[in-house]
Amino acid sequence: MRLRIAFFALLGILFLNSCEKEFKINVPASEQKPVVEGIIENGLPPYLYLTSSLDIFSSLNAASLSNSYLHNATVTVSDGTHTIPLKEYALNFGSFTAYVYTVKGLDFT
Repeated sequence: MRLRIAFFALLGILFLNSCEKEFKINVPASEQKPVVEGIIENGLPPYLYLTSSLDIFSSLNAASLSNSYLHNATVTVSDGTHTIPLKEYALNFGSFTAYVYTVKGLDFT
């Protein structure tokens, strides 16, 4: 009886193991779209990052990330009554530069 159970268990394992098939997905390159990420909190100035989307399979490094930032945009924040223009600031981190939009006059040093 044990021999029969062992035989069918081995047969089942071989059957399940032999059901492998290579599966390849051809994902087309996506078009770049603008990405807006912002932080607005009570009592703090608004911060906004403007970037363009990256391909999901592209390599990510400091240069490609720095190049994804969008520059010279006209950015405003409004609560429906008051509208505040935001200014672009460059934040240098050695080999990487990030760009943030916020209110004029902030000191990032």
